[in-house]
Parts: sequence; C-alpha cells; structure tokens
Amino acid sequence: MSLGRRGLLWMALLSFALSMAVSARHVSAAATGTAYVSDFGAATVTPVAVSTNTAGAPVGVGSNPYGVAISTDRTTAYVTDYGAGAVTPISTATNTPGTPISVLTNPAGIAVTPDGGTALVVDQGSNAVTPIDLATKTAGAPIAVGTFPLDVAIAPDGSTAFVTNNGSNTVTPVDLASKTAGAAIAVGSLPQGVAVTPDGSKAFVANFGDGTVTPIVLSTKTAGAAIVAGNGASSLAVTPDGATAYVVNELDGTLTPITVATNTPGAPVAVGSLPRDIAITPDGSTAYVTLQGSTAVVPVDLAARTAGAPIAVGLGPVGVGITPDVTTTALLSSANPAAPGATLTFTASVTPAPGYGAVQFAVDGTPVGSPVLLHGGAATSPPISSLATGTHSVTASFTGELRYFVSSATTLRETVSAAATSAPSTTPTSVPNTGAAAGTTTGPWPQVLVAAALASFAGVMRRRGRARRHI
Repeated sequence: MSLGRRGLLWMALLSFALSMAVSARHVSAAATGTAYVSDFGAATVTPVAVSTNTAGAPVGVGSNPYGVAISTDRTTAYVTDYGAGAVTPISTATNTPGTPISVLTNPAGIAVTPDGGTALVVDQGSNAVTPIDLATKTAGAPIAVGTFPLDVAIAPDGSTAFVTNNGSNTVTPVDLASKTAGAAIAVGSLPQGVAVTPDGSKAFVANFGDGTVTPIVLSTKTAGAAIVAGNGASSLAVTPDGATAYVVNELDGTLTPITVATNTPGAPVAVGSLPRDIAITPDGSTAYVTLQGSTAVVPVDLAARTAGAPIAVGLGPVGVGITPDVTTTALLSSANPAAPGATLTFTASVTPAPGYGAVQFAVDGTPVGSPVLLHGGAATSPPISSLATGTHSVTASFTGELRYFVSSATTLRETVSAAATSAPSTTPTSVPNTGAAAGTTTGPWPQVLVAAALASFAGVMRRRGRARRHI
C-alpha cells in the first residue's frame, strides 16, 4: 500500500522521534561519572573518567588511603587513611582534599547511608565501627564489633549495616537507629568483602580463607550454604538490577559471577594480577577492578564478561568507588483540580529507574506518611482526602540509592475547589538533580514526541482508510 507524500512525511517524523527517544535513552543510561581509586602505596587517590577510561591527576591523601565511598549527592568522595587514622573528604567538583576527620585506628572499609547523612567507618585496629555525621564532619561514638573488622555494607533502607570480622569469621549486623551491634552471624574463613542486594533481601560475604561466598538472608539474618568462588575471594559488588554478584578472587586474578536468585556461580572472568576491590557503574554495564599486581584499575565489560585495557593509577591501588548517576523525578496528581473531600494520590517517577530507593511525599511541607519504596522507578503516595479548599504545594523527593543521586520534583500546585470535576492531571512536573551532566535526559519530551507522531500518523491512516472506503 502506497502511503503518499503525507504518509511518508509522517513516517519520517515518526522515525526521527523514535531515533531521538532511543538516543535520549542511551544518553541517560550510558556509563557516566568518575571512579575514584585509592593508592595505598603512593598515598594518592586517582580520578578516572568512566566515559573515556582516562585517569586524571592524582590527589594527595594522607599516608595510606584505603577504602572509598561516594556521597549520595555526588559532591564528595570519602577516603579512609589507614595509616593516619582518619577519613579525608575529596571534592568531586575540584578533586581537592578537605580537612581529615579523625576516627580510631587503621580505618579500612567505609560506606555511606542511603540518605547521605552518615558514613560508617570500619576501624580495623580498634575492633569497632565509627559513625561520621556528614553534615558536621564529626565522628560519633565507636560501636564495638568483632575481631579485625574489614568491610561494611549498608541495607538499602538504611536500617542496618553489616560488618565483616576477618579475625572472628563472622558478620556483625549494626542497628543504625540505636547504633548497637546485634548477634554475630557465622560465615566462612577470613571474611573480607560484603555487599547487599539492591532490594535488601540478601547480603553476600567474600571469604578469603576458603575461597567461598556466604549468602545471608537479611530478613532472618541467617547464613546459607557456601558458594564456591575462587582462591582468595576478597571483595564483591552486586549489579544495579540485583541479578548478579561479582566476586574478586585475589589469588586467581579473576572475577566469579554469581546468579543472585539461585546462588550459583558462573565461569570466572580473567582480569589481571592481584585484583583487590570492585565497583560497578550505575547503569550496570562496567565493573572497575583495582589490580595491585599491575598498579592499575581495569574496566570489565559485564555484558561480554571481558576485561579491557588496564588504566595506570599509581603504586598500589586498593579501593574504588564510583559517583552515583544523575536522576530526574517527575510528579503527577490523580486529580487536579479536585473537589473538597476527594481522595487523592500522587505518583512520582524516577528516571533512570533505580534498582531500589524510596520517595518521600509532602503536602504544604508536611510528610504524607513514610517514604514509599520504588517499584519499576515509580512510587505512589498514601491516599489523602483531608485537603482544604485552596491551593496546596505537593513535593516528592527521591531519597537516594547508593548508585543514584537524590532528586526532587518541581513543586506541584494542587487546587481543591468546589467547582472542580476531579479530572486527573496529565502533565508531570519534573526537575533533574542539580548535578545533572550535559546531555542527560531531564524530561519526557522524547516520549511526548513519539506519542504525538504516532497519534498524527494514526490520524493520517484513518483518513486514508475512510477515503478508500468511499472510492
């Protein structure tokens, strides 16, 4: 069937719209940001541009930088200084170090809570973890854990931290509200790294001594059967979609992928000499692994499961952390304007969709219930029917997930009026986070363009159909 000139024009518009939408999706999902690599031997931290795999100028940090954690707002990399007993904040905008924050002895692992308010530091030499208030940059009272602790991971809801105790062969759960340690969980021999799945259902612990990984069901805090990984299992990370955990095998020079759903290991991936730590980009495409044996960090394509060219970073790279991705939050009302007494809900959509996280809704500055967990990148507020006649300010704030930067929707003006027909609102209000990079998709225009093109093309085809029937 011939479309004619008008049909061809709309086909061209549709093709353009689709290509733009695909392009915009690609931009928003592409690996971006910076990997910060700590160098224990050179007393530096090297920033590596994820988009180009190029190393920047090293940043001098104390004596023995070790663990790396990035703030949820992307502005700061926090680096533990094993030799100096401190944590050094580094501005990600200027790559300059700030004033060190004193903690206890031999700080190693570090993690930031999902709300961005606290860093938890493992003080290996003091058998404790120390909370740091990131607003005031002050250390709180240490919390005793097991012997020779090494690493820490925090549940996505921010309720609990899990600390590996290398000398006790255990993991200690720490309640972050009360700042108290719970009963230790027995794992394998010489546990080192720990990671929690994005949905908060499991933790995985790398056991250096026996080359295994211990899965822990977090709802019951019980350890499952050991998973065989490789020699010297030292650290691990879980992909943002929660499907796969990658374990660094230090003595084998490999990564072992583990299917999270079934706890089954896959074929190891060769990465280089003496790998130590791992971090995965927010889009899940690439892992960065520090190589002590070749004084480099290596990017690993996780789709192909192949290592790329090593990137030289110093003398003894140990830790690595990657800045979280940018997000946009959009907000819709179930009815705007609305009649007095109407039951309303508000829906927030976060783009790109994080694997986990929550949204706090508020009306006129008052929270509407507790934060609502995201499902497929969207969250809907609890119903509310008590709004008085007038105009109300509605907000939605994505409270963050460690791989994604927090963002808030533009304030929605909800009108309650006796003359209202309670029609649903159709135009979302949205705003990207303040750290949005150039080229990042910040609104729904590609989808709107596609929808407009499809509607217009459908109209053309309906008119052509009617014309043919009348011939």
